[in-house]
Amino acid sequence: MAGNIRFSVIMPTYNRKHCICDAIDSVLSQTFQDFELIVVDDGSDDGTGRMIQNLYQDELKSKKLRYVNFAQHMGVCFARNEGLKQAKYDWIAYCDTDNIWDKSFLYEFAVGIKENPNKKCFYAKLKKKSTGKIFGVPEFDRNKLFLGNYIDLGVFVHERSLYLKYGGFDENLKRLVDFDLILTYTKHEQPIFIDKCVLLYNDMNDFPRISSAEDFDKASKIIMKKHRIRKQHGKKVGKMSLLRLKKHLGLISAEEYERFYIRDLIKSSQLFDEKWYLTKYPEVAQTKKDPIEHYLEQGWKDGYNPSQKFDNDAYLQSYPDVAAAQTCPLLHYINHGRNEGRYVKTLSGEELLFPKKYGTSFIEKLSNILDYPIKVREDYENLKSEMKSMQK
Repeated sequence: MAGNIRFSVIMPTYNRKHCICDAIDSVLSQTFQDFELIVVDDGSDDGTGRMIQNLYQDELKSKKLRYVNFAQHMGVCFARNEGLKQAKYDWIAYCDTDNIWDKSFLYEFAVGIKENPNKKCFYAKLKKKSTGKIFGVPEFDRNKLFLGNYIDLGVFVHERSLYLKYGGFDENLKRLVDFDLILTYTKHEQPIFIDKCVLLYNDMNDFPRISSAEDFDKASKIIMKKHRIRKQHGKKVGKMSLLRLKKHLGLISAEEYERFYIRDLIKSSQLFDEKWYLTKYPEVAQTKKDPIEHYLEQGWKDGYNPSQKFDNDAYLQSYPDVAAAQTCPLLHYINHGRNEGRYVKTLSGEELLFPKKYGTSFIEKLSNILDYPIKVREDYENLKSEMKSMQK
């Protein structure tokens, strides 16, 4: 193997004392040993630093392992960017604390680099811990990448020159940061696929993740605008389209997709007021849990209402079949009740009858009006205007 191929491996960590050693050991036990491991501690307060200092004294002394510690928690982008700043070698790899490298990880990438001397980025396959399935998309297609990231950062290796030229992780983002970086680098350099499984990817959701705590919609909009995805494709790439592709590619499980789908349904119903929910039930804010997820998991069972527009108890009392099914009343209404013509009550006792889900054609709109004669006047006037325009 060519002696000039050397790697700087970046491992950010924040309160991962319970799992970081397995990740560190998987890097240190590589068959290809021309590398440095940079652990960037993003202000951990669980004793991570002391443990590393005690367990890896020889590696720290030889600088095979370098430990960088932030005085306060700054976020994963800041941590990875600090690792990029301190990297000594020409090739960059990333290992998160919950993932495990195969012993051949760096060797396989070194072979790929040697065989493709003019290429600056590479990606490989991974195995999902939950199912044991091996995932990897061999043919790089940037148009498909726009729809959803199928290159995990854990199996992405790039030349340090890309960082020096195009910058590192966007510190304004708290979610989809890996997707953003890969979109940036692959815009200028087409990656080479390495047909080897080199990573055990932990998708078990047995610890807090950024992806479950930060706002997906906000990050997605920033990325769409930043990379001009809407302009290049002539239409907006929807969040659910992106999630469906991720499910199809195996990047998220069917359970994760269903959770996102249900959350999107509830938000679009306009019957859940997140700010009102957190104000009405301040104990929810203290849990730092997403208000919709709290409502779905426990809130409705405890009698918490999603907004002033929807009275849980009134709905369950009006429809004993829903109460007997022990299902979330708001979710039942969105999925079934609205199309069945059921009504809801506001917290003040006012009865509301919403139309069925709207279709986009004129006939579908007319059908909704005929099915629901007690329709708000605004919709009626809109329909009249549309009929007049069709007669011209």
